[in-house]
Amino acid sequence: MNIPTPTKNIDLWKVFGLSDSEIKIIEAISKYAKSAAIISRHTNISETTISYTLKKLLKRNLVKTSKDNNRLNWRSNLPEIIRQIKNLPRLFTPSSKNPTRQ
Repeated sequence: MNIPTPTKNIDLWKVFGLSDSEIKIIEAISKYAKSAAIISRHTNISETTISYTLKKLLKRNLVKTSKDNNRLNWRSNLPEIIRQIKNLPRLFTPSSKNPTRQ
């Protein structure tokens, strides 16, 4: 499956109601990933703002985190989001097992 990158899908992120700075942070995660300090260097957004924003995005399941030597590393959750979006039509398609009412 060809999973698109956030840079190519800014409109997708806009669907989730993300601000330009949130999109910038997610793009930086996708390109450089890793710590808030690295993301800050590539976005010129303060580490404090990065950390605050990442926690908000984590609550919305748009990013994931892992620990490496007591340091939080961040990554985009776009592949999982894309899979979920692709499965949406199945939720709205009548199943052949369920007879339709007439």
